[in-house]
Amino acid sequence: MERRPFVPVLIVVFMIVVAAIVISSPGTEESNDRIYQIGTLEGLLNGDLGGKITVGELLEHGSYGLGTFSGLDGEMIVIDGDCYRVAADGSVSRMPPGTPTPFASVTDLNDDEGVVRITAANYTGLKEQLLSALENDQAFCMFVIHSTYSNVTVRSVPGQQAPYPPLADIIEQQSVYHLEDVTGTLIGFYAPPYIGTVDQAGFHFHFISDDRTLGGHVLDMELSDVDVMVDQKMGLDLDL
Repeated sequence: MERRPFVPVLIVVFMIVVAAIVISSPGTEESNDRIYQIGTLEGLLNGDLGGKITVGELLEHGSYGLGTFSGLDGEMIVIDGDCYRVAADGSVSRMPPGTPTPFASVTDLNDDEGVVRITAANYTGLKEQLLSALENDQAFCMFVIHSTYSNVTVRSVPGQQAPYPPLADIIEQQSVYHLEDVTGTLIGFYAPPYIGTVDQAGFHFHFISDDRTLGGHVLDMELSDVDVMVDQKMGLDLDL
């Protein structure tokens, strides 16, 4: 499989995106202070669903993250260095290193991540509280939330065959599951508005249960008071 050259996000949409992608903060920039992303949201929207790199290659860039698989075959959750797929039927599988992905974002948790206390909230309330707690809402950020949730609404989608349809057509085939009294981890990212169609602006969360049998792309949820691990990132590295 031929890989396209690595582009450290100089997507000249141009100067505004370039400036944003190379956001820097005081201190020495480490590789794990950045988010690595393969593919773009615009690619998914237009049906660019063929695998670009493998899960093994993806995990070289981070041990926490989310994404999807070739043909949009389910939802990806990367946690503690392992990659899982939530299929359209709700089943969860740990994926082998050779599995291809067209779109995913991963990073590592830094030792200097902060903790934000969130009061009981639904998904909308969670995002509002996290946004108000960000030191810089123009920077990228990762969140890890381990808790017992009274309910979590998640979705997954069925895999597609080439020629691939647009993302909007696939979402119409989604399967939605309502999980109750489940303990697990929300892993998510915040991307600032200027990201455009490179990624989803705002918040994006996936969920996986502690027993690794339930999960998916989060549509809604309710949680009690909980501490959220917040890790602000120096920027985004994009591999097309």
